[in-house]
Amino acid sequence: MRTTIVATLLLAGASMGACATTAVSSERSAAPRAAISAAEEAGAEEIPDARLHLKMAKDQIASAEQALSKGKSDKAKRLLERATADAELALELARLESTRAHAKEAWREVKELESQTQPTTKP
Repeated sequence: MRTTIVATLLLAGASMGACATTAVSSERSAAPRAAISAAEEAGAEEIPDARLHLKMAKDQIASAEQALSKGKSDKAKRLLERATADAELALELARLESTRAHAKEAWREVKELESQTQPTTKP
């Protein structure tokens, strides 16, 4: 009887630990995954620096999942925080490149308008 109670308590504790690990994984990996999606939508794959940080973020999520499977939740948490930071950096780099492209286009249009409005000088 006593052995059954101890076994039941151990089983309950183990299943609660597994649920906690899953909850930590799902809850904490949502932020970096959302940042990765946003960066991809912003065109981060097309910008070398942004693509590098996007890859780092994805690799860190994979490493965090491995750490969680080994019961290293503190390490997983740190990896997921780094993944979030790298994904957000990739997003900002993609936005910066987009802003630069728009600025270049606007500058080209200004120059074009200037050339059209310049008075022609007669010799």
